[in-house]
Amino acid sequence: MPRQAGFSLIEILCALTILALVLGVTLRILSGGLGAVRVAEDYGRAVAVAESRMAMLMASEAPTLGVRTGETSGFLWTDAVAETGEGLFAAAAAEGFAALRVTVRVQSSDGHAVSLQSVRLVRKR
Repeated sequence: MPRQAGFSLIEILCALTILALVLGVTLRILSGGLGAVRVAEDYGRAVAVAESRMAMLMASEAPTLGVRTGETSGFLWTDAVAETGEGLFAAAAAEGFAALRVTVRVQSSDGHAVSLQSVRLVRKR
């Protein structure tokens, strides 16, 4: 009796099992990549909010000392302006300037945070 051409049931099942494994791994890699893109987008938006807050504080004529909080585009931000007593600015103090440490912290809804710091010299009143 001649043998019929084609694939046996075992060969088909093995091929389907290998295909299912490859598709499962591929989908897992793609979903991980999409999650990383989402986190990177949130981080980029948080940095933009932090830079905007910092630019506003650095451009204001005389930033008000203290801590302020608020929300912008779903991000919670905290601005802190305080006099710094660092010795690096002793010469500036002798010339009638005060050194202010400006800190901006922005936190996203998933808990990731971005923090920026700078020092600004302002004329003492």
